[in-house]
Amino acid sequence: MCRGYCFEEFTFTPDSVYRLRKSWQPELHPQQDSAWKEPAAYALFSAHANFDSLQILGDRLGCPDCADGGSEWLAFRKANGQEHKVVFEFGSSPESQAKLLMHIREWYDRNFRK
Repeated sequence: MCRGYCFEEFTFTPDSVYRLRKSWQPELHPQQDSAWKEPAAYALFSAHANFDSLQILGDRLGCPDCADGGSEWLAFRKANGQEHKVVFEFGSSPESQAKLLMHIREWYDRNFRK
């Protein structure tokens, strides 16, 4: 059972990063939104993002969070508005997205697990 901020989402745009944190207990842990300028993150991640290889994976891999292990997702939105999201077990890496996820996790560890 997760306590505290159990949901954390990052959105990367060409010039900024947006962070959203939520809890199952909003009265104890109110929603937090933040944003900052960081074009380097988008440049690094977009170099490894491939919409077609993400779309091939479908919407869900395995049974994410079925055994309370958590889940993660990647979602891409193209300039033309086309979107795709795939959900997978926390800590796993779909092979076609492994390099991108490695860079995202390294970025997260540098910035939030100090």
